[in-house]
Amino acid sequence: MRASIALSVQASYRIMRMEAGSASHRDQDSWH
Repeated sequence: MRASIALSVQASYRIMRMEAGSASHRDQDSWH
């Protein structure tokens, strides 16, 4: 159950970062 919450949070973060623009580049590297 906790895994799904983490995935949801990650997805939300990625979307937010993508909208942010340049910030998404650095965050994507960290997530990977």
